[in-house]
Amino acid sequence: MSYIKKILWSAAVLFFAGCAVAKVYADGVKTSKTKLPTAEVLFEKHLEAIGGKTLIASKSSKTLKGSLTIASMGVSGELNVVASAPDKIVTNVKLVQLNTTSNEGYNGTTAWKLDPMAGNKILEGNDLEAVKKKSDFYADSLNLGKDLAKQETVDLVKIDGEEQYKVLRVNKNGEENFLYFSKTTGLLIGKESIESTAYGKLPTVLKIKAYNQYEGLKIANHLVVMQGGVETVIKFDSVSFNDVPESAFAIPKEIQPLLK
Repeated sequence: MSYIKKILWSAAVLFFAGCAVAKVYADGVKTSKTKLPTAEVLFEKHLEAIGGKTLIASKSSKTLKGSLTIASMGVSGELNVVASAPDKIVTNVKLVQLNTTSNEGYNGTTAWKLDPMAGNKILEGNDLEAVKKKSDFYADSLNLGKDLAKQETVDLVKIDGEEQYKVLRVNKNGEENFLYFSKTTGLLIGKESIESTAYGKLPTVLKIKAYNQYEGLKIANHLVVMQGGVETVIKFDSVSFNDVPESAFAIPKEIQPLLK
């Protein structure tokens, strides 16, 4: 069962992640490479499509409540995420079938994981660096072009019947990922990457199936994650903003004895 839990944890936080390129996105029909808009233009169109820079910047914390399902394993769970700018996040996953709840968090300095099956621990090294990347509050909005060594629109492809611009991003460490933007709406609708997991680095695809508007801002609320041959469906039923107290990121009492 610990394998199932680890897969669920990886899926639950992918909405905030992205590290290295994985050429595993659904095969698309390539179209013309001429007159492709720049990555910067596509980033700007996405920001406007979800609500605009001013509205985005006015949201400094958020609470997301929803569910995740792995149909192939017969597993489902409740998913709750709280996050605050610039880089704090806590994710709770309750597995219905196992009646267990796990908690992973980062308060801007310390990262931890509470897991009744695998044990509690302070995250360090690569695990800590991975959480730091996932904690970027504006990762998929204002910070789309942050700290990049390269950003380039490399193709226009048709995937699932929709034309999408494919953008390559390379950060200063040489890590890569691809983003996909709808030609019609301008919205970010897909990612592909290599993600660090408990089982090493795995090719990962994230497809954003739908957005919903919450307090004037469009948020992805139906996501499908494909990782290591396992498909996880994530749905957010409610999203609210500027309602997360600082205490939400306090280090749990179970972790306190582990602090150095």
